[in-house]
Amino acid sequence: MQLTVLGFGLLVFFDGLANTMLIGRLLRSAVHRCGVSRLKLAYLADSTGSAVACVALISTWIAFQLSMIGEGLAAVGQDGSPYALFLKSIATNFYCWFTLLLVFVGIIRDFNPGPMGPVWSLAFY
Repeated sequence: MQLTVLGFGLLVFFDGLANTMLIGRLLRSAVHRCGVSRLKLAYLADSTGSAVACVALISTWIAFQLSMIGEGLAAVGQDGSPYALFLKSIATNFYCWFTLLLVFVGIIRDFNPGPMGPVWSLAFY
C-alpha cells in the first residue's frame, strides 16, 4: 500500500501542497486498513508530491522557479531562457532526488521511526 502512495505521488504532481492533501484524503482509509499510520501517510504523500513537483516539467512550483530564474538572469544582465536553465538544473536537484530515494528505501526496508510505526487500532482514527 505504501508503494501505491508513492506511485500516486509520482503521477499527481501539479502542486506540492495540493498533491499532499489530495493523496492523503484519497488513500487515507485504504492505508488505514493496511495498518499504516497517518504520520507515515503524510510523510509519503508530502515527500513524493513536493519532490516531484519541484523537478517536473510543468507544475505550479516550476512557474515560481522560472520567475525567480528570470529575475536572477535580468539582475546580472544575462540573456537566456529561464526554462532552458531550469532544464539543465534538474539533474543536479539532489534534494528532490535523494528525498524520492529515501522514501523508496524507507518503504522497501519497512523503516517506521517513532510514531510512524504501524497502527492496528481504530482508536487513532
